[in-house]
Amino acid sequence: MSAKRVLRFEWKFPEGGLRRELKDLLGIRSLIRIARLSIREQPVELLNEAQKTVFRFVLTSLLPIREAAEPFFTLCHFKPLRGYETDAERAADILRTLGATEIREGPLTLFLRQQGTAPRQYTLRPAFDLAPELPARETARRIIHKILGISRQNEAGIIDDIDTEFLHDYRICLRKIRSVLSLIKGIYPEEKTEEFKTTFAECCDVTNRLRDLDVYLLARDNYTAMIPAPLRPSLEEMFRDFARERRGALKKVVGHLKSAAYRESMERLERFFSKPVDLPDTDVSPAPMGPVVAKRIYKSYKRIVKIERSLGADTPDEAVHQVRIQCKKLRYLIEFFGELLPSDETEHIEKQLRRLQTSLGLFNDYSVQQRALLDYWEQKRKTGGNHEGLALSLGGLIALLNEGQQTERKRFHDTLDDFCAPQVTRAVKAAYLDSDALAADSAEDAAAR
Repeated sequence: MSAKRVLRFEWKFPEGGLRRELKDLLGIRSLIRIARLSIREQPVELLNEAQKTVFRFVLTSLLPIREAAEPFFTLCHFKPLRGYETDAERAADILRTLGATEIREGPLTLFLRQQGTAPRQYTLRPAFDLAPELPARETARRIIHKILGISRQNEAGIIDDIDTEFLHDYRICLRKIRSVLSLIKGIYPEEKTEEFKTTFAECCDVTNRLRDLDVYLLARDNYTAMIPAPLRPSLEEMFRDFARERRGALKKVVGHLKSAAYRESMERLERFFSKPVDLPDTDVSPAPMGPVVAKRIYKSYKRIVKIERSLGADTPDEAVHQVRIQCKKLRYLIEFFGELLPSDETEHIEKQLRRLQTSLGLFNDYSVQQRALLDYWEQKRKTGGNHEGLALSLGGLIALLNEGQQTERKRFHDTLDDFCAPQVTRAVKAAYLDSDALAADSAEDAAAR
C-alpha cells in the first residue's frame, strides 16, 4: 500500500467496529505509521487417542513485510475446552518444556518493544518533582524545563502537518510557560522575565492564524449541520478559502520552526532551564514555594469572586472574557503546583473550576467565531462577484452562533454563582491560608464591609 493510501484519521475508515474503536481512541488525532509487519494465524487442535479434540490453540506469527522472512516471534493463544482441563494442562506443560513462556502483553506491544519503537509516554500534565520547601526559582525552573521539552516534541508533527493537535499542544505549552513567569512575579529579575515572555509570545504569534484556520476547518461539519440544507452548499466556498489560506499559513509556520534563529533560540532556552543558573536573587526567588503558591491561589480565587459580584445579564463579552482569563490563571496555578497542594480539597475545587472553564470556553468560542465570520464576509464582499448565497449562509450561521452564545451566557452565570458560593469560599480559605493569613484576610473583609 502506498503512503498516500494509508488511512490516518478515524473518519477515513469504513463504517464498522474498527472505526468505532478508533473514534473513541483517536478523536481528531491522526494515526502515525511506525512499523510494517504481517500477522499470520494458524489454528491447531490436539486430539486424544479416541481422536476427540481436547485442546485448541492459535499460533500467531509476526513477520516482516518481505518474502521468505522468518517470524520475529510466534505466540500461542490457549483455548481450553470445558471438561478437558487436565488434558489442556498437560498440553501447556509440553509447550513450556519446548521453550514457551507465558506473557502478559499483547503481540503488538511485544513487537514494538523488540523493534525499539515502543510508544513514548506523552502528557500535558507531567510530574515536576516538587516539594513545598523548594525555592521558588528552582520550582519554576523545573516546571518550565519540563513543559519546554513537551512543546519541542510537537515541532516535527507541526512541520509534517500530521494533525492539528501538534500545533494545539505546542501553543498550550508556550502559554503555560508564560503563565509560570507571570503568576508568581519576581522569580527572575524583571528584565530577564520580560525577555523570556517576549520570546515565547513571538513564537505563539507566528502560529495564531494557522490555529484559527484549523479551528474553523475542524468546525466544518458542525457549521454545516447547524444551517438548513439549502444553505449548506454556499458554505463550501468559505471552507475552500480557509483551506487555501491555511496552506500559506502552514508554510509560514514551518519556515519559522525550521529557521536557524528559532532553533538557536530554543536550544539556548533549553540550556538555561536545564540546570540552576547564577542570577541575582529577588525578594521571591529564594522563598519556599509552598506558602507562596497557596496564598497566590487564594488571591486568584478571590479576584474571580470580586468580578462575579459586578456581573449582570447585560455584561459585555469583554468583561466575561476577563473572568475566563482569571479562571485560566487559577487553573494553571493548581495544575503547575498540584504536588504542593492538599490533594482532596484541590481535586474538588479543580472539578468545579473545570465546569466553569468549559462554559466560559464555549461562550468565548461563540463570540470569537461570530467576529471571525463577520470579518471573513467583510473581506469577501470586497472581491466582487455574486455572493448572495454565501451571505445568506453566513447570516444564518452567525444568528445560530449568537443564539448558542446567549444560552451559554446563562449557563455560565449559574456555574459562576456555584463556584463563588460562600461554602466554596470557606473551603478555599481553609485549604490555602494558614492561621495568620486567615486572620489578616478576615480583617480585610471586615474593613471592606
